[in-house]
Amino acid sequence: MMTSIAVSNQALEYLKDSLADGLSLSRSATSRLTGLTAVALVPEGVSAERATDFKRGGLGRSVIADLAQLLVERFAGATLLLELPLWRGNDPGVVGGEFTVLICGEEVYAVCDLDGSLDSAELTLRAADPSFMYNAFVIRHRNGESGTQCPAEWLEVEDSKLVAVIVGAYDGEGFILASMPD
Repeated sequence: MMTSIAVSNQALEYLKDSLADGLSLSRSATSRLTGLTAVALVPEGVSAERATDFKRGGLGRSVIADLAQLLVERFAGATLLLELPLWRGNDPGVVGGEFTVLICGEEVYAVCDLDGSLDSAELTLRAADPSFMYNAFVIRHRNGESGTQCPAEWLEVEDSKLVAVIVGAYDGEGFILASMPD
């Protein structure tokens, strides 16, 4: 089971540092963090004090399945994107694998619609190791479609809005979720 602990200011700094090392979507998202509030998503029983040590593991099992459930419930109808910084579009198995990929130049993203399919969201979140360069995004499109542009360009379109950013923390055993207040 996962618990959510408010860690706003410290977590937003950690999040910004993580995005600085990401792909073009991460770099574009960095300027759009105003108004987001952050929480640590960690295994149950983790103290609020321990939850501010984002770079150290030892919390217990990963909460990735719980994160998928949260995203499907809270952001229904939005699009989930996970950067795959070590992948290339011509790598064997990139196309036709277990999850949908979006290739933009040299960048590869795992992508799914948060339409209620918990399995699809979890497969997408598991496409990368959450302990290394793990940056994911939830983008809501007012017209319901993302278009064909690259993900960083989605943020430039008036009909698209960044509603949440997720970065891996705690050696892959938890996450920082920054989102717009409900």
